[in-house]
Amino acid sequence: MNVGADESKGHFDERVQSIGENDLLLVLLWRWAELGSGRFCPVVTDYFVGNARRVAELRDALHIERGGWFVKDGECPDHPGEACPHIGEPINASGVRERRTGPEACRGTGASYAANFGGLVRMLKCAGASARQRLRKIRREDEVAHQFISFIHRNLASEEVNAFVTSEWRDAYVTLTGKSAGDMGIAAIREELATVPNYQDTLRRIP
Repeated sequence: MNVGADESKGHFDERVQSIGENDLLLVLLWRWAELGSGRFCPVVTDYFVGNARRVAELRDALHIERGGWFVKDGECPDHPGEACPHIGEPINASGVRERRTGPEACRGTGASYAANFGGLVRMLKCAGASARQRLRKIRREDEVAHQFISFIHRNLASEEVNAFVTSEWRDAYVTLTGKSAGDMGIAAIREELATVPNYQDTLRRIP
């Protein structure tokens, strides 16, 4: 993902049943660096390497929290009651397939498929309290999920800021610094806490 882009792009949309138990997901964050004389080169600024299946399970749990679902055996939209080649294909809350390989019956009207499923940043967004609590529970219980969420959040400050409410940021500030946040805004609180080693381990424990 290019960290200098207006919207960081990167998709991990492989169906979970197609991912091996020991398969790894590698995500590279990069930016353009000037070499001089009008020349530029890509420079990797951060990376994540972790168990791909565990990240996919986090992604899928939050897809369901957003009202999406996955095609099940015996419930094929194209061939009800028959063998289905679309098992595990993600369908969004509007009933539109998220991948080109999804059921024809779930094609979108403006586009063949939605293509939002698996966005490396988008997959962590939570629309309500239920989704937020689900993400936090998985983060507390799964080290790979914690490392992936931490990787995205430390590189995209606004995503981390929006992951917690003001009172939670203020409580974390007191815990980590021993000081009152006073009238600091949450963006300023996050910026200061990001300089504290392992600050995300404290955020991980917020229920």
